[in-house]
Amino acid sequence: DLGNPGPKERPALVAETALRSDTDEPIVHVIYGTSKLKKDKRPLDFFVENYHDMHDAGCYQATRFDLDHHLWLPWASEFFSPPSTTYVNPVIGHLSANSRELLQIVLGLRKKAGLR
Repeated sequence: DLGNPGPKERPALVAETALRSDTDEPIVHVIYGTSKLKKDKRPLDFFVENYHDMHDAGCYQATRFDLDHHLWLPWASEFFSPPSTTYVNPVIGHLSANSRELLQIVLGLRKKAGLR
């Protein structure tokens, strides 16, 4: 089941892409970000807080990506659109090498804790 558009734009990590088996239309597996860090309650989520990592990711403030909530969405303008006229596509950044390394560490910790 594919999700519905949310009430506001959010940063998201693209975890995976695929084609729907019934229609061959592209779909995107995303992990949403939020500025509500909740570090004490959500230590096994992925955080982008370093200034350079935030810049590379296109996040203008520290961001927590909730690794417990994944969602498949259709690759459509209702779900993915440029955040402003400054951008020509919905991609606002990428994970730096440092962020990718930190994400792998967090995923390893989650696996040891029995989380996906």
